[in-house]
Amino acid sequence: WKLGSRMKLPVSGGAYWRLFPLPYLLRGMSDTAKRQRLSCYLHPWEVDELQPRFRELPRLVQLRHYGGVSRLHRRVRLFCSRFQFVPLSEAFREELL
Repeated sequence: WKLGSRMKLPVSGGAYWRLFPLPYLLRGMSDTAKRQRLSCYLHPWEVDELQPRFRELPRLVQLRHYGGVSRLHRRVRLFCSRFQFVPLSEAFREELL
């Protein structure tokens, strides 16, 4: 998400979707999608609420890895209702030919 001419802020991807405030994400994704393609990704473990928890990890690592996993399903559904998503191969089909 580009604010002004210099500042760029992240808004798409698993950790951002899990940890950042929803209004920030929606605004950033919406503004970006108006100007260019919005590339998003997430890892399968990021939606796995039953993944093993390693309590011996440092607190910051635990937050980064496990934080927001329980709400990611709801957020993905919301994003899918507000934005159009396609596979990268389809989004860049003309550039690939």
